[in-house]
Amino acid sequence: SKVSGPKDVFVDGQNGYNGADLILLQNNTATIIEITSSGVPINKQLSGDWSQIEKSIDWILFKTQDGSKGKMQQIIDAVNKLKSGKLAGGGKAGDEIKDIFPVIVFEEGISQVRPIISIIREKAEKAGLDAEQAARLELWDAEELEASDSAFVFGIAAAIAKKHASEYRDFPWKNFLKWAGLASKSSFVDVAFNAATSDLSSLLFKGVMPLK
Repeated sequence: SKVSGPKDVFVDGQNGYNGADLILLQNNTATIIEITSSGVPINKQLSGDWSQIEKSIDWILFKTQDGSKGKMQQIIDAVNKLKSGKLAGGGKAGDEIKDIFPVIVFEEGISQVRPIISIIREKAEKAGLDAEQAARLELWDAEELEASDSAFVFGIAAAIAKKHASEYRDFPWKNFLKWAGLASKSSFVDVAFNAATSDLSSLLFKGVMPLK
């Protein structure tokens, strides 16, 4: 479906297009977004056991336990189909797409530390992304996606390119959004905060009649 501006097109990857969850075409760029509810268990992330961390990353992104395609392979498939011009509903030929920006959104996030990010980017390049695409691979959590409203208006591909041309290229997406003035207020955080304070108020003031 079309969004604001004649040059912006959203393509749902799962409906009529065999690829990632969402593809956003803006001018001559494509941002490919794949979303996963899986994640590397926090105890493994903090363990320092790189063999276990790498094993979890492989299962989520590169090869799943049930033998289906990992999330990274779905992005790579979408990249290849974009380049070959086999994009259903997008209306762009393969040679019109000059830059491709891959994004994986984890429901609960992943530790944004250089060793973990480096492992994922290196494996992504070996799996089929070109060097530039792998270097600009973004790994977000759900809150970062929700806080990106202003970045989508700015142009999400342009925002990612700006991040990787800045000193924030190796920092989490949320840090860049704040630095660039593109961070949107996140209702995800508001809901969590309001729920927590409501529960606390109920606990502290249980049975207390409100003042009139």
